[in-house]
Amino acid sequence: MFTISMIDFYTSLPIPNIPWIDLSIDFVLGLPRSKSRKDCIFMVVDRFSRMTHFIPYHKVDNACLVANLFLKEVIRLHGLPITIVLYKDSKFLNHF
Repeated sequence: MFTISMIDFYTSLPIPNIPWIDLSIDFVLGLPRSKSRKDCIFMVVDRFSRMTHFIPYHKVDNACLVANLFLKEVIRLHGLPITIVLYKDSKFLNHF
C-alpha cells in the first residue's frame, strides 16, 4: 500500500480502460435509520462504467466489517481491483 503526497493528490487519475479494475469508494453518513437499523451507505464506484454499489451498514461497524462487506458485495461479483481511491476516513486510518 502506498500513500499519495499532496502534490500528487491534485493530479488527475488515469482513465481506466477495463471495468472493475479501478474503483472509487466513499461513505455517506448521518442518514435516518432504515427498517434494518442501518444508518450509513458504503459507495463503491467503478471508474470505467460509473456503475455503483450502494451497501448499507451501521455507523458503529468497524473497518473489518466494512472490508467484509466489500468482499461479499463487490469482489465476489467483479473480482479484485487493481486500484482503489478512497476518502481518508478515520475508521480506516485508525485501523490499517
